[in-house]
Amino acid sequence: YLGTPHEGSPLEKFGHFSGEIVRHFPRDYISHWADWIDRRSEGIQDLKHGLKFFAPSEEIESSCASFYDQARHYFISGSVGKNEDSFISRVMGDSLVRQGSANPGSAPTHSQNAHFEGLPHIPLAHSDRVYQQIACWVDEDERRLRTRHAGKALDLINY
Repeated sequence: YLGTPHEGSPLEKFGHFSGEIVRHFPRDYISHWADWIDRRSEGIQDLKHGLKFFAPSEEIESSCASFYDQARHYFISGSVGKNEDSFISRVMGDSLVRQGSANPGSAPTHSQNAHFEGLPHIPLAHSDRVYQQIACWVDEDERRLRTRHAGKALDLINY
C-alpha cells in the first residue's frame, strides 16, 4: 500500500469540518459557501474515514476490515518534513495521508512498513528509494518461497 489513507486523511476531515461549520453559520451570505467547500469528488470525500467503511458498523471506529489475513501486507508512508518528529510531519503527514493512517494500527501482525522522511504523497510513487524498498521486500519473499519449496522437495526425495 503506497501512501494509502487506511484510517482517513486529515485534509478531507478538515474539508468536511469546514463545510459543516460554514453551513451552520447564521448568515445566508456566508452559509452558502458550504456548497462550494463541499464540491469535492466522492473519491476525496471517501478519504474522511479511509477504508474503515469496509468494517462492520460495530467496528467502524476500531479497525479496517479490508485486510486478508492470509496475504502479506506492505505499507509505505512518506512525510513532507525531513524529520519524523517535526510538527509539519505529524500534522500533515505526506500532504494527504498521515503516517498512522498509511501504516495503520489495524494492520495484520505479520505486515511490514517503511516510512520515508521528506517524501510527499505524489513523489512516493516515483521515488527510487521506495522502489528499492519494494524490490527488497520482493527479494525477501522470493527467498522465503524458495526455502519453503526446497524443504518440500527434500521431503519428497527422502520419502
